[in-house]
Amino acid sequence: MPAEGVETQGMDGGNAEAEAVHRRTLPSPYMPTLSEIRQHKTTHLPYRSWCDECVEAFAREWPHLHRSSPSGRTIPVIHMDYACLTEKGLFRLDELSEEDLEHAVLVIVGYCSSSRSPFIHVVPSKATSNDKFAAERIVDDIVYLGHTRVILRSDNEPALLALVTDALKGLRIHLLDSAAAEGSVPYDPQTAGAAEVLVRNLKGQVRAMHLTLDHFMDKHVPVTHPLIAWLVEHAAFVRLTGVIGQDGMSAYHRIRGTEHKLRLPFFGEKVWYNCRSQRVASPAKDPGGATGCSSASTDAQIST
Repeated sequence: MPAEGVETQGMDGGNAEAEAVHRRTLPSPYMPTLSEIRQHKTTHLPYRSWCDECVEAFAREWPHLHRSSPSGRTIPVIHMDYACLTEKGLFRLDELSEEDLEHAVLVIVGYCSSSRSPFIHVVPSKATSNDKFAAERIVDDIVYLGHTRVILRSDNEPALLALVTDALKGLRIHLLDSAAAEGSVPYDPQTAGAAEVLVRNLKGQVRAMHLTLDHFMDKHVPVTHPLIAWLVEHAAFVRLTGVIGQDGMSAYHRIRGTEHKLRLPFFGEKVWYNCRSQRVASPAKDPGGATGCSSASTDAQIST
């Protein structure tokens, strides 16, 4: 005999208005508006579970929270290391096989301990004696930070030590009050930990923005394409201007005293721009592709 108040069903399906057991379902992420989707996919900050690129790039990573340094150093330390960009993402050199290294793109990553500013640049090779490009990028980054005294830290790999030497020469040309080198302590992972954590954090950011570029262009852009050199610098700039620390400020705010307010388009998005000239002010607009921003120029970069 059915309990009072509970409707029963017949052999043919029963009452269409019969009650059912309430089942607990898996949590469903908040579904944003098209405007919110577009705004988020420009930077992928912060992580959002409804974003396909965020899930693929960041979901497997544990968060790396900043902890204040117990050393109490008053001179900013610039950590640097080489890494490789592959079709699977950004990796440290010792994480890749010889076969993977042959098809990878070499990058130099840098991190300022005081402002917590990240930098990354595609470089042609480790041979700094023949090509000063990597050292020049490190010098440009430090000049951008505005420090007058710095310490350059790397591990004891010969190529990195040569890079530090070349960077110190360039910094002395810019008349810094003090610029010194500091190597890592053998077998002590903490002395090189900042650069390693930076590689992990940039790995997700570069991966998410690369996936968005592929989806936006409806085809895969290989890591060897020249666009990727712009993309990695833009990824670092997005974190420099968009990641808020425990002090409530971004790295850009710490070094510039204000937040970055420039509107960012999608990386690779087709835009129309005015061509400025000192001789002729042209009212016409020309088409181009947005290739992001970098610390070298806070204006949006347009490729034609």
